[in-house]
Amino acid sequence: MTNNNQLEENQNADCTTVLPREPFKNIALTFSGGGFRAASFSLGALSYLYRCQYEKFNARLIDNVKFITSTSGGSLTNGKFAADLYSDPEFSFGKFYAEMREGLDGEKLLCRVFELIKDDDQWQVKGFETDESGNSVKVYKSRNLINAFAKGYDELLFSKRTLDCIYSPVYKASLEKVCFNATEFNNGLNFYFQSNGHTKAIDERGNGYLKISDPEVFRHLKISDIVAASSCFPSGFEPIIYPTDFIHENLTDVNKMLKAISYDHNNPLKLAEVADKPFALMDGGIADNMGIHSVMVEDSVRLRAGDDPFDLILACDVTSYFTDPLKNVQPKSKGWTTKVSINTLLLPVRISPVIFLLCILSVIFKVWPVAGYLLLIPSLAATALLLFVNSRLNRTKNSSSGSIAKTVLKNTRYFAALPLSSIIHMVQARVNSSLQLVSDLFLKQIRRGQYDNLFTKPRLVHRTISCLIYEFSSAHQKRRVQILNFKDRAWWKAMETVLMPGERLQKVADEAKSVGTTLWFDESDVKTEKRDKVIAAGQFTMCYNLIKHICRLEVQDKKYTEDTALQKLKQSLLDDWELFQKAPLFMISDLNRKEIKPY
Repeated sequence: MTNNNQLEENQNADCTTVLPREPFKNIALTFSGGGFRAASFSLGALSYLYRCQYEKFNARLIDNVKFITSTSGGSLTNGKFAADLYSDPEFSFGKFYAEMREGLDGEKLLCRVFELIKDDDQWQVKGFETDESGNSVKVYKSRNLINAFAKGYDELLFSKRTLDCIYSPVYKASLEKVCFNATEFNNGLNFYFQSNGHTKAIDERGNGYLKISDPEVFRHLKISDIVAASSCFPSGFEPIIYPTDFIHENLTDVNKMLKAISYDHNNPLKLAEVADKPFALMDGGIADNMGIHSVMVEDSVRLRAGDDPFDLILACDVTSYFTDPLKNVQPKSKGWTTKVSINTLLLPVRISPVIFLLCILSVIFKVWPVAGYLLLIPSLAATALLLFVNSRLNRTKNSSSGSIAKTVLKNTRYFAALPLSSIIHMVQARVNSSLQLVSDLFLKQIRRGQYDNLFTKPRLVHRTISCLIYEFSSAHQKRRVQILNFKDRAWWKAMETVLMPGERLQKVADEAKSVGTTLWFDESDVKTEKRDKVIAAGQFTMCYNLIKHICRLEVQDKKYTEDTALQKLKQSLLDDWELFQKAPLFMISDLNRKEIKPY
């Protein structure tokens, strides 16, 4: 009965329109995956919130950020910001910004990763596990690429800090909770590393199937290992394994780490196979590349608890839910593969009995005996293979039961006679479509569903806005204006002249969008200021979307147009937007307000 009442309560909450109680009082941020591009864009978005003063609360907007959830590359910025904020009573955003920006420069991380993976001394830390016989067994962190990246993150950004710096902060920060999203492979679900900087208990560790029930273990997990778990994308990394890949100098009891996990709700038919066993974690983007589910859950928790819901959820995203069209690759019309078939390649095998016989004769009669000796063993092997294959084929052909194999065998002559170029094309087409299905189409469909959840629920629609890296790209402009003319027609015409991006800003947006999804910026990226252009895109996109959010609120209720502090904030945002139009990178070196020269 309680569950039914709770379900009905949640459904009613989802169907009720909720306007911000106090615009910008309680802000939630989601940082998407996307390598250094995501980390840089998130840093830009965060830095613009630092720049904005809000007179109503006598604070910067960043001081009203209560919750940050992140995936993959976005977790780098989230982790560094949270670790610095909670562990330093003299926290300086400017210092954090400078260190994070420097950490994203060039190939420093990548070079260090390869140094670490080659250094034997880096892999000597061991944990201990008691086996079924009661013997103590040494356990080591796997020496692989993802763990080398974790060590690199630790050196570059996190300085050996663990979740304890968030769980037991040196002072009470305005940021209440942080969440890092990974995906666990026992159940194929999100796995949340969520912690708060206040005295309340941690309310989310893992998920409903695999939950970390021992806070003493949870708080000693290294932030660098958690970020690595959040960012190890399947095509580039191996899985990170809990608990062995999370051991470090101050967390060595593997049995305790395993017992810290509650396995009770796993598949009862397979419980014996997974209980108290290690499990694999990978990139959070596999299940939710925006961390949208965690922010929606947190908003619901606040509503049910009678706390203020989020007044604004800002989804900062460097990827798109649009898929690229599958390329139709045509078979080659020229080259040796067009003239050679499988039959041609198999000719030596088909005549191998004759070659074998000739080899024996050449040895016996000493006619070219060297050639006979050299070809004797290969021809014998080829003959044996030919006899074996023919035997298997005859058995399949003579089988009384129907099978797919018999059907295929009837058509083998057709395929064997085809040019290799046609066979290669067939294989290539299947591999390309399968790879795109797994690495792009499925993930984009999940992403589309998450966005639909976030932007269509009545209780969220007036409190949610997206900051997209491609928002001001020239390719997206037509679509962006179409959406504004339809969804925001009540206010857009009056603001169109002011808010349309200029040529300078659009050029920076195009370059930012073109940056690849990697965990480094190569030499050409550094020379062309790609890192700073992505950061700037986060800054001016955030500025624009804050303006858009205020304009939308003004349409919903007249009280927002009469709110003096809100209107003053809007004007400062418009002033900054004008500066971004003149010099899109004006904030990169100085986050505070002052006169600047055009970029």
